[in-house]
This record gives sequence, C-alpha cells and structure tokens, in this order.
Amino acid sequence: MSSNKSGPIQTFTGRMVPVEAFRRDDANLQDIATSLSRLARFNGHTRYFYSVAQHSAIVALVAADLAFGTTANDTPALALKAARWGLLHDAHEAWLGDVPGPLKAMTEKLNDHTFNIDRVVRQAFGLPEYTDTDVAVLVTEADRLVLAREASDLLRHDTGWSKGLKRWERGVIDRPMEHQEARDKFLLIFGELFGTHAQLTGELAPRQIDGLWAAVGVKLIPQVSEGQP
Repeated sequence: MSSNKSGPIQTFTGRMVPVEAFRRDDANLQDIATSLSRLARFNGHTRYFYSVAQHSAIVALVAADLAFGTTANDTPALALKAARWGLLHDAHEAWLGDVPGPLKAMTEKLNDHTFNIDRVVRQAFGLPEYTDTDVAVLVTEADRLVLAREASDLLRHDTGWSKGLKRWERGVIDRPMEHQEARDKFLLIFGELFGTHAQLTGELAPRQIDGLWAAVGVKLIPQVSEGQP
C-alpha cells in the first residue's frame, strides 16, 4: 500500500528538506538564490531565459518604489520591509517549483505547502507577517505590475490575456540574465536589504534603489513632470 506522504527534497547545499514539515533551518539563502536563478518564469515560454530570481529582484525594487509613493508616516522603513518581502515573495519555489498560476489555483495541497513555507521563510529572515497589510498590499501590487511588464517585454506574442493588468511604467526589462548572473544579482540585492547598514537604520533610501535598477536588468524610462512638454 502506497503512502501519500512525500519524501524530502535534496537541495543545492545538500540539505534534505521535508516539504510537508518545512523548518527554519531549511530556509537557506544559497539554496533559494541558486534554485530561483535556474527556474524559468512563464515555464520558459519567453523570448529569452528569464529567471524567478531576476523577477524577484525586480519586484523588490518596484515594491520599494511604490512605498515612496504612499502617504505613510515613515516611507523609508516601509520601503525596506516591502523590498525585503518582495525579494523573498517567491522563495517557496526553491522547493516547490514555479507552478503557473492557472495550475496553482487547481492544487489545494500545493497552496497549503506554499503558505506554510512562506510563513517559515518570513520567520527565518525576520520579515513581517501577512497581517502587516501595508507591506502585503505593496508586494502584491508590485508582483502584478511586474507580471504585466514581463508579459509586455518578454513574451513573443500578444494574446491579450494581460490587457486587463495594470503595467509598471517607470522602466522596461531590457536585459534578461543567465542563471549565474541572476543568482549573483539576487544575492547583491539581498546584501543591500539585509546588510549592516539596513539593519542599523531600518530604512531604505531612494538613492539606494536608484543605484540598483541597472543591476537587475531594468532600464528606467525618463519621467516627464506635469507642466513639461
């Protein structure tokens, strides 16, 4: 008689991770960065290879960008929280894979594992809980805006499914990265968001974000101020 319980997954660093009993020690940064850099967004149906790691780094910066556009009392602190969560919002895919949205919606057990792994990852890296609605809203919005931007910039054919999605308009994804560079850039962004300076200040400054756009393969579009031609 077969059992429904799955076995552990062996990771890049040699850990044997039980997905059904995921622990804080399983949330290893090297495993996350390496795996996400080798997972293709859109199941690989893009003009070029484009990884979940690069997607996550872009979502992190867009989430921070959105934070500075809010009326929150302490936007630098909110930006840091949102960027951190944005960078790791798909960390569960290091163990579960990048499952397309339509399929994910049909798989209740997978959604349960995703929720649990996300919860443990947030604890392991000191991220806010889902109950921090300000952060959750920013990351969700950033993820959707980037999805539409990716559809515009990376898919070969416009089939119309993304027409109803609001697209991030401050920049374009013009430099998809091979997996090793995507991993290195993911770790670079992690260092910026979780490093000593961020730990001491608890904040993220706009100038820090400005210096990272090119690093994640995004080319900013010059913004015309109101009243200018």
